[in-house]
Amino acid sequence: MDVESDSEWAVRVAQELIAGGLYDPETGTWLDVLAFYGIDPDGPGMHDRLRSRLHGAPDDVLDRIDLSEFVSTDDLRPHVIRAASDVTEVLVPAQWALTATGIIETVEVLQRDDEITDESRHELLGTMLQIAAVALHDVPEDPDSGLDPVDMIGLLAEENDSDDGSNSASLIEALLDLLADIAADYAIDVQSLEDFANGASQAHDTTGGETAGAIAPPREQGSNGREGTDGANAPASRAQYRRDLRD
Repeated sequence: MDVESDSEWAVRVAQELIAGGLYDPETGTWLDVLAFYGIDPDGPGMHDRLRSRLHGAPDDVLDRIDLSEFVSTDDLRPHVIRAASDVTEVLVPAQWALTATGIIETVEVLQRDDEITDESRHELLGTMLQIAAVALHDVPEDPDSGLDPVDMIGLLAEENDSDDGSNSASLIEALLDLLADIAADYAIDVQSLEDFANGASQAHDTTGGETAGAIAPPREQGSNGREGTDGANAPASRAQYRRDLRD
């Protein structure tokens, strides 16, 4: 029996929701389950019935709603788990790069405000450190420098907590440099996902939607020793990477 990691489970559930038509990633909308079953939520007495059902009360009509047909059956589950595992190998590092880039862009936009103060920088840094701590909690140690991004984020959070705001500017620069390093290291995974998505889309167009079995491309060993990092394509420096983002 295949055992899923938390990331693999999240990816599999997302894949099944999308493949089953329960969620449309293009519009960010969910299937209207009540409409699918021909139920008008604004019909006579329906609000009270829905509220009661949500609190556990039985309802002959609402109890017949069954979404099991939208997800994989037990005989297909092992294949779906393996496919999700293949995608997760690239999807998770790509998420690290995209999250790091998103935080950099957000901070640099907010810092352009002429009225920004040390106090507002202090609050901004605290918020971004919280986001980074959650979203980047499993980024591994850099084999070249030996630095652990998770530890570095924690240290910056400790310094920010004990600071009165006077050092916020320098602490923000340290965070942005760290994030730019992460974004550059895993940029190849973002490209791999884009290539995979484009390939899957083309396969969908040419096969009429039969893309079962397609998996994300394997990550190659980078020239700098870190798996999945192409030293030839990576920015020459973190400062350059941040300049590229600004441009």
